[in-house]
Amino acid sequence: MVVLEIVLLAVLTYAGAGSPMAGIAVRRGTALIEADNQTGVMDSIRVVRVVAPAASWIVVRLDANGAPGMPVGTKRVPAGTTTAAEVKLTSMGDLTPALWISLFADGGTPGVFEANMADMATSRDKPYVVDGRAVVARVGVAQVGASARKGSASVTGATLTTPRLVTIASVTVPDASWAVVEFAAGTPRAGAILGIAPVAAGTETDVLVPLSSDPAGDAIRVSLRRDAGKLGRFDLADDDVYRVGAAFVTAAVRMP
Repeated sequence: MVVLEIVLLAVLTYAGAGSPMAGIAVRRGTALIEADNQTGVMDSIRVVRVVAPAASWIVVRLDANGAPGMPVGTKRVPAGTTTAAEVKLTSMGDLTPALWISLFADGGTPGVFEANMADMATSRDKPYVVDGRAVVARVGVAQVGASARKGSASVTGATLTTPRLVTIASVTVPDASWAVVEFAAGTPRAGAILGIAPVAAGTETDVLVPLSSDPAGDAIRVSLRRDAGKLGRFDLADDDVYRVGAAFVTAAVRMP
């Protein structure tokens, strides 16, 4: 557990790491952030507990050479204690391996985040500070899936052409990969794999994926997985589904 108010544990730290920060000075215990390291991050960050002296902002920021960088998500919280807060991320790109979670006063227009990250002295919304140090938690994060640039991974026109064959009109991948047909979420066998087919880097058309059984009317989908383990051998543990930002690259299979 990372509990950030002042330096209490080895994992606790402050923005600025030695220099005072322009902000709203408050007493110890009136403003704090509690968060922990997180895996499987897609589009939100979990904050265990926030204590705020007034209506405030939880601000999730990228790591910039060991210090808080640009914001990638905000959430307004009321005065007092808020637990189990989910902060939606606005960034559609990769996150840094560490993120900083700060607590800012909502000092400008209520409900509008108006922080000037380049010049906190003139910012309308400023971070809370205790003993001259910003209230901030630094947490490690691990995203799921294989990151791909927009347009570099896509799948379109997947159709069940026979009871045991899916034809995909077009597949685009940045590296050697697999087109995987699996039962879709919400089905009794969600995630179970029906068939795989290798695809080379670039764009392939009319990709055929033989199935091990007839889906018998259940919803199925195609996911694209990077061949990250031993090349040419499908490995469910190593071959991750591509994602673009926070969205996995999948497509529903049209049933006849």
